[in-house]
Amino acid sequence: MRANVHDGSRNRHRAARSVPAKTPEYISRVLDGGAQGIIAPHILSVEDARRVVSYAKFAPLGERSANSGLPHLQYRNFPTPAANAALNDATMVVCR
Repeated sequence: MRANVHDGSRNRHRAARSVPAKTPEYISRVLDGGAQGIIAPHILSVEDARRVVSYAKFAPLGERSANSGLPHLQYRNFPTPAANAALNDATMVVCR
């Protein structure tokens, strides 16, 4: 079964939200709430950027904890590998 990410609208705009800090708690909270991307503040190095991306992505690309029934998937359940792949492809990370 292939998981398709739904953006909640009929257009192709991606909803990205700013996070107050570059920590996994804030990043996962915003993404789990329905944002399709984050804007991370205070990125001072390549290592900071890599760390933020790992917090925003599911395995095998990152360390975000597995979740099911997210708004991106219209609250449906999919096999974890399919859901992770679809969500990783759809998640945008902006570093500033």
